[in-house]
Amino acid sequence: FGQHRIIEVKSPNKKLFRRKMIEGRFELSPELSEALSEILSYMGKTDFYSQIEMEGTYKISKPSGLILMDYKISEPSKKFLTQINYHLKPHIQIITYDELIENSIKEISLID
Repeated sequence: FGQHRIIEVKSPNKKLFRRKMIEGRFELSPELSEALSEILSYMGKTDFYSQIEMEGTYKISKPSGLILMDYKISEPSKKFLTQINYHLKPHIQIITYDELIENSIKEISLID
């Protein structure tokens, strides 16, 4: 589709967020912070190497990033994730395994 994407896949057991206190504000989990750092690093390196005129470079400039982690998050977590994705898009998107499964089922049903 003319779009290059780098995907960072984490375990569905890795949580996106944690709370500062019970019913306190959300904060990014250490695993999500690490995933964001990794995806930014990969995107930067890919873009840098796309400028090099050597055989074997992928020629992928300005890729977008996708982070896949966590499973069956709560409604408050979903709202927070929506807010985070609003600020990260169009360059980076975070999705959960249940979102991936739901979207896959919808896509497959369209093919039928």
